[in-house]
Amino acid sequence: MTELQDIIKPGNTVRIFYGQEHKKTELLHIRAIVDDGMVVVRVWSQRNRNWRYRVEDIGYFEMVHDDGRLKLEKKGDVSDAS
Repeated sequence: MTELQDIIKPGNTVRIFYGQEHKKTELLHIRAIVDDGMVVVRVWSQRNRNWRYRVEDIGYFEMVHDDGRLKLEKKGDVSDAS
């Protein structure tokens, strides 16, 4: 399994599986890591057709990683995303 610190890096895109039987997914674009363990992500809102930004504690990613519900979709660079 890939180490969490290799996955949660600015520019990377991750998929989180959730819901009953983990059939639903959310695609998160990692934008920055701030204040020793807070992760800034952006998510595309299909409904509003715009980017939503939010801040998640690294503990959230540790939890979904340990449960096997976190997948690295794309390695990237922050400059790759506009």
